[in-house]
Amino acid sequence: MKKGRFSEEEIIGILKQHEAGRKLADLAREHGICEATIYTWKSKYGGLEVSEAQRLKSLEDENRRLKHLVADLSLDKEVLKAIVRKNLWSAVPRRFPFYSSTFPSSPREQSHLIRNHESRVESNTKLSN
Repeated sequence: MKKGRFSEEEIIGILKQHEAGRKLADLAREHGICEATIYTWKSKYGGLEVSEAQRLKSLEDENRRLKHLVADLSLDKEVLKAIVRKNLWSAVPRRFPFYSSTFPSSPREQSHLIRNHESRVESNTKLSN
């Protein structure tokens, strides 16, 4: 995620100046930002104190981390379901030793892998004859 030029403390300070009566155009010019940015900050940080904004940021980071964790676990679950459904788990180390660590998850990828392996075996048998 892109880090902004202003910290939460600075943003809240700018918003407090606006609440105290300073004109929006003057604040925007002074800090080198557009007025729309101040409105965006106001919708996100309006009425918050610095400690509350820091807590909000930490909760957002934790939420992002947990969402990635859930996505990874869901993907692992789907891979295991596909393997069990196709009953290819026992065939992986025996028939495809070079793919055992990165075995494809979708049935389409698995069938593509089997076709490639079979074509390699056929071409190797033709060369040896």
